[in-house]
Amino acid sequence: MPLHRPTIEAQLMRAEQTLSAWGKSLETQGVGAAELRLNPKYRKLSGRCTQIRRRLSAVAEGEAVTAAVAERHAGGGEEAAE
Repeated sequence: MPLHRPTIEAQLMRAEQTLSAWGKSLETQGVGAAELRLNPKYRKLSGRCTQIRRRLSAVAEGEAVTAAVAERHAGGGEEAAE
């Protein structure tokens, strides 16, 4: 069952906050920005953000398709009459 856009956006916001907090934690430990990608937990959190972003883009594509279908159905009777 697909999730709704607000739910996915909330998940993304929480995931980005978690990633940011972990990044700041690593920076306080002396890990440089270039070395963040080498940290396993950072990579996992970053991958989770990417996963949610892709899910959000799939929802946007689905919404676009639904809107196009609704538009065709609304204008379908008029086009057939012409």
